[in-house]
Amino acid sequence: NAIAQAADGALIDPFEGQDDLQQRLLRHVSPAFVEDPVRILRVARFAARFAELDFRIADETMILMREMVDNGKKFAVIEATSHGLSLRTSRLADVDFDVAVLTNVTHEHLEFHGSLEQYRLDKSNLFRWVAGKSESESVFSVINFDDDWADYFMDAAGTSPVFTYSLKNENADLFASNWSCDQSGTDFTLHELGIKKTVRINMPGLFNVENIMASLLVVSELLDCDIMDLTEHIPHIHGVTGRMTRISGNQPFTVLVDYAHTPGAFKKLFPSIRQNLKGRVISVFGSAGERDIEKRSEQGEIADEYSDIIILTDEDPRGEKSDDIIKEIAEGIKHKIDGSTLFLIPDRKEAIRKAFELARKNDVVLTLGKSHEKTIIYSDGPRPWNEIETVKELLKEIY
Repeated sequence: NAIAQAADGALIDPFEGQDDLQQRLLRHVSPAFVEDPVRILRVARFAARFAELDFRIADETMILMREMVDNGKKFAVIEATSHGLSLRTSRLADVDFDVAVLTNVTHEHLEFHGSLEQYRLDKSNLFRWVAGKSESESVFSVINFDDDWADYFMDAAGTSPVFTYSLKNENADLFASNWSCDQSGTDFTLHELGIKKTVRINMPGLFNVENIMASLLVVSELLDCDIMDLTEHIPHIHGVTGRMTRISGNQPFTVLVDYAHTPGAFKKLFPSIRQNLKGRVISVFGSAGERDIEKRSEQGEIADEYSDIIILTDEDPRGEKSDDIIKEIAEGIKHKIDGSTLFLIPDRKEAIRKAFELARKNDVVLTLGKSHEKTIIYSDGPRPWNEIETVKELLKEIY
């Protein structure tokens, strides 16, 4: 099975003449190798020149999708990371995507990609792969019209159909206006082809409105359903644990746990929280060690604009000193007073405790960056952590 026929009819052995890394890649690709060996060989040779590849992740993706097929599932929704889309790893190069969705391009993972331009290029591979499929196949792309790089991704989609959504541009295929957020959800007016409808999603944050619009476009196109008919299901949708998760207890204020850990995510989250808020915003967050350092002061600057009190703490310091990371975040904070409205507390549990001790009626406490993750990574390795359980434990202890 390792012997394949090249375009000129000559027989080739993909393993012949390849170094150990390239051979390992070829042995770990899915059965699609047999269907198009020349394409897979080209990917292997190119990717193997750059880096050691994470075959385990690629294998797990294929195993999960095989299990889904065996259990009668027809659709798989994959959050395709920029690492996986990069040709340096090619972890997702063997996944036969039919639909590509762009939510946003943010300042993230530059320690891997090297530059924002390379990050953008790697992300856009998904759209090129979809666009490169046969014209007889029903493929399409969905793109956030409000993203600064929307045109770039639309170009990457080539001649394949592209559908857009927006919070700002009424020329998009799907447009949301009159949005209003509170601590439990968001109301907005949805527009499509001259038809409009008032909708409420029981999840706070404008990014959830954007995600809903993207999902509506995908599902309506895949299943040939009317978008306005699909909106009847929106009130029944619940958020993923750790994404704007509200923690209830006896406290007189609101506590929200979210995964936001980039400047782009902060820009989407904080304005939504501030809207219609009667109390103060108390933010608890950090920034990852041995990762993109440029974003740290940007996170601080954005939090400074929207927060009344900021508590800086550990996220995943890894091999860096916690104090150094925290101080770099603080460089972007110009309008807070140390010890009064700005606190530097590396111990994450104690940082959250401090936020709860400071919080008053009608305030919102945000714990950001860890969310669903089960560890905090230090120089000596990962240590167990559960943000939601820690929050519940502290609330019960204090209130």
